Amino acid sequence: AFTRRDLVLAPGLAPTDDAGAENGQWPVLACDLEARQCAPFTQVADDGIDGIAVHPLSGEIFVADAGAKALSQFSAEGELLASTEMEVPASPVIRLDSGLLFMNSASGPAISVLRYEADHFGKQLDEILLLPPAAVNTGQNRVGDFVRLGEYWWALLFNPEDGNADLFRFDSNWQFVEEARLPSGFRPKYLSTWIDKLLVADPGSLEVLRFNAEGMAVAPLVSSSLRQLAQRVARDTSRWLLAWRIA
Repeated sequence: AFTRRDLVLAPGLAPTDDAGAENGQWPVLACDLEARQCAPFTQVADDGIDGIAVHPLSGEIFVADAGAKALSQFSAEGELLASTEMEVPASPVIRLDSGLLFMNSASGPAISVLRYEADHFGKQLDEILLLPPAAVNTGQNRVGDFVRLGEYWWALLFNPEDGNADLFRFDSNWQFVEEARLPSGFRPKYLSTWIDKLLVADPGSLEVLRFNAEGMAVAPLVSSSLRQLAQRVARDTSRWLLAWRIA
């Protein structure tokens, strides 16, 4: 997640943190991409962060912990403001919109609508069921990533048994509009917005799909730097395997 100071908050380890790597603890780092420097943002937590979001105006940080079944709110400086116990999905997604907090449900094809004011933090106002016919027919009864772009919501619904997911578009009231057409073999996992475009990423693909606000596919995003990195890794791996076979 990006903070208001253009820092990136993400779980990670410093190159010299051997102790952290051994015990499996991944503290939150605040990274300055321009300076290429990261520093621990340990005020938030040392572990247990499965979902994170930053309020664009106040800078407050919202954290979901699936293991502890907890949703917490921190100030921009990392001070704990509120926390509550609740069912949290294994891969929680937190979105803030119209003064409300949205999170995918742990128990079905739904999105929970929550309040995040200090006096009513975590109080549930609604549970929105997402039931596109195609998703119902294929057992895609869990919500993965979801995001709002313009007047529409986009959501990935997946089958918890085989992981197969498809992308669906809904109007501002969460009424089903259409299913997006994805290339054969593309396995969507992450959604993001970029100006007036929706970005759809598959961890196994170097191409990032793009859709405009009306659901029309446009040219995919291809990073030349990422492609060069992948080629270098593949080349190094090939050399390592050749050396292993010779040995």
